[in-house]
Amino acid sequence: MKHIIFDFDGTIVQSKRLTIDIYNELAKKNKYKIVEMNEIPYISTLSIPQRSKYLKVPLWKLPHLLTEVRKKYTQRILKIPTVEGVPEMIKELHRFGYQLGIISTNTEENITEYLSIHNINHISKVFCSTNLFGKHKLIYKYLNHFNADKENVIYIGDEIRDIEACKKAKIKIISVSWGFDAKELLEQGEPDYIVDEPKQIKHVVI
Repeated sequence: MKHIIFDFDGTIVQSKRLTIDIYNELAKKNKYKIVEMNEIPYISTLSIPQRSKYLKVPLWKLPHLLTEVRKKYTQRILKIPTVEGVPEMIKELHRFGYQLGIISTNTEENITEYLSIHNINHISKVFCSTNLFGKHKLIYKYLNHFNADKENVIYIGDEIRDIEACKKAKIKIISVSWGFDAKELLEQGEPDYIVDEPKQIKHVVI
């Protein structure tokens, strides 16, 4: 059995704009830098430490900020559209016999409810953690749960930290350029593949 693991936010869900809107609400309260729309392409090229410095958010405050964002995000996520073409791509991969899962720093409750509302019915397991840099541990958990061989697993994500997690776990990754991190930044991480549209994914894995 071959396995495909998806990231959620930014990969399946068009959540970049919502995340920035929520960040700006919190930035006003905490006196961090407000993000203007014309800054988004530049910020997308920055690593997390570089973004932290640019936005004047101390790195040690990131976990608390992430918790605050998640609380507000939970109230609004169900209304956000999926990335165009992703539900169809997931359905097709399932038809070809792939075991499909999700690994995310979002919450399992958010994800399962979102999948149900948007009629995405082919995800067999969801693993979540609040640890921003702990995705490699979730990958290990996934591998152990399914007793899956690493060579039969591929991850699909939109951030350079996804690439780093996959390299630690020694599995392949397809990076998508439509999410949080710019293609330029993803290329620096040297993923196995980079795609610009969901329909390209099947040509990589099938």
